[in-house]
Amino acid sequence: LAQLRAPVQERVQGVLAARLGLGANVQQMMALRKRLGMPGAPFAGLGFFKWNPDLEAEIPDGEVSAGKGVGPESGPCIAERKLREFERCADGDADSIYFWGLQPIFSANDRAVGVEVLVRAKNGADAAPFEDVQALMDPAAPPAVRCVYARWKGTEVVDWPLRLLKVHP
Repeated sequence: LAQLRAPVQERVQGVLAARLGLGANVQQMMALRKRLGMPGAPFAGLGFFKWNPDLEAEIPDGEVSAGKGVGPESGPCIAERKLREFERCADGDADSIYFWGLQPIFSANDRAVGVEVLVRAKNGADAAPFEDVQALMDPAAPPAVRCVYARWKGTEVVDWPLRLLKVHP
């Protein structure tokens, strides 16, 4: 199991994952954090930040420059894209950047005694997209965000484990 890795997802809804704070390159994510004035872990997701043209130097996208792709600035905002990804995760969509995994819990006697459900991003890191989850569960967030959180959390604690148990009894 330690060898099992989720594949890195380079794009989310046509946008480079790095432009959403979910890239696989540590240096690039740290530079983005520095430019945004948001210190922290490189793979924490950066929450619902606002993209601006000044960030282009940190994360250039050749496809946007060539007119092939869509940049966050020309489509829905980053928060909307990330909310859609949390909805896709709740729907069981394998193409969502977010996914759930199981973390075994062991006793002092080295016996498996339980399991914890963890959320991860397909960016090659073992870290949680912590700031994205924080933004999603913010009690002061607009009702639409809180609704996505309630649905996503319900799926995480009920629907997903039950689906998993049915497939792997």
